Order: sequence, then structure tokens, then C-alpha cells
Amino acid sequence: MPNVPLEKDQFWFRSALFEIEPGEDAETNPSCYGRALAKWLAGELRREGLEVDDVFPEDWGWCVMVRRAPFQLWIGCGNVHSYENERPDDALPRGEDVVWTCIVVAEVPLLKRLFRRPVTTPAVKELYERVKRIVSTAPATTLVEEP
Repeated sequence: MPNVPLEKDQFWFRSALFEIEPGEDAETNPSCYGRALAKWLAGELRREGLEVDDVFPEDWGWCVMVRRAPFQLWIGCGNVHSYENERPDDALPRGEDVVWTCIVVAEVPLLKRLFRRPVTTPAVKELYERVKRIVSTAPATTLVEEP
């Protein structure tokens, strides 16, 4: 969404848990993956009692929508890639060879910003810490520095 201020926090990791499905980037953009990660994370959050609204593709990867009001709170799940180093005939990467990322975002619609901007920082911080804990304690997963 253009011109919408975002509050966000992000981390990166490697994991052998998430395989890339052939053709999954047809729902996003070429080389943008993360469906298995998003579905797994949504399931883990639900097991912890958090209501997750939806999981759906975006042009950059996969979105786990946690809530829509009073502001949108979501988790972007995707992979780090470089179009300069990729060719259309490249083999599909293995999930364990990919640097994955999760970004927790709060988006406040224009009307809410004009009249009474909701406080988003506590929600972003709490969800970020929860997501980072879930991911970092998963088997065969290692946090890494921003590439």
C-alpha cells in the first residue's frame, strides 16, 4: 500500500523445515517463496491461542494476517533473493539453502491516521517477540544476520 506509514520489525534465518513448492511463485512473483513457512507459522500461532485471520500470497511472498482492526497487524514471510543473480532456468532452490525472513508489520489506514491514530508499538513488539521465539526454537533453524 503506497504512502501508508508502517511500523515494522524483521529478522532472518535459515531452516531445513520449509521446502519450496514447485510453481508456488506463480501466486507471488518469480523467486518469491514462503508458503510453507507462512502456513506453518499460522499453525504455530493458533496452537498458542492466537487467532490468525488468513494466509495469502502477496507480490513479495506470503502474508499471515493476524488482525485487521483497529489496524492491520500482519507477518510477511518470504525469502531473500537477488534477481541480478538468478536466471529463469535455474533449479528450484532447496529450503535449507534459502535465507528466510519474517517481518511483523502494523499498517494504519489513512482515516484512522487522520482522526485518532491507534498505538501500534506494543502489538508489533509482542507479536515480533512471539514469532521470533517460535521460529528460533524450531528444529533445524538458525537465526542469521541481515544479508
